[in-house]
Amino acid sequence: MPPTKTSPFLQLPAEIRNHIYSYVLPTTLSHPLRGPVWLRGTTTILATTRQIYDEAIPLLYASNTFLIDVEWDRISFRYQWLLLPTGLVPSRRMTFPDAFAARNVGLMKRFGVRVHHVDSYTGMVKYNYGGQGLRDGLRGRVEELCAVLGEVEEVVRLRVELMVEKRDVEVGKGVLEPLLLLGNVRQVVCVGVEG
Repeated sequence: MPPTKTSPFLQLPAEIRNHIYSYVLPTTLSHPLRGPVWLRGTTTILATTRQIYDEAIPLLYASNTFLIDVEWDRISFRYQWLLLPTGLVPSRRMTFPDAFAARNVGLMKRFGVRVHHVDSYTGMVKYNYGGQGLRDGLRGRVEELCAVLGEVEEVVRLRVELMVEKRDVEVGKGVLEPLLLLGNVRQVVCVGVEG
């Protein structure tokens, strides 16, 4: 059996390979109006060898910010990408955490969470729920998200935006209260956005 050759790429020091991965893999940046948006890259490098996969996959998930929308009827990952040079930001929503392998969700470290609370009238029109049932349902979704985030070893940054029709501190307290139980979050930023 002939001896196997090691790729010249794998003979580079790990620091240089990590630097190359950061140029090749998709990455996020903060858009002033849209929040985290993805700059297109390629993930095909992950399919080349097991060693490259093992080195690069943590960089992909740990260094990027994942935008999560929490609504009364669902939790979704909002994949938004920046089209250069036009500046357009199309987006696509996928069920969270189902759109990702469980082991990859565990590698995520940065999250932007938008909790969408609507008034009773909109809730009745959109979900056939209003009042306390609407708040309780949304709180249940926040609890589901907290269960997922609780499985992550460490959340480095969590930015939470409460999107409300009218500013209502009591609604915010009730809906976001489950987030207080997360013990694995290093930095939290909470803001209210009036819609």
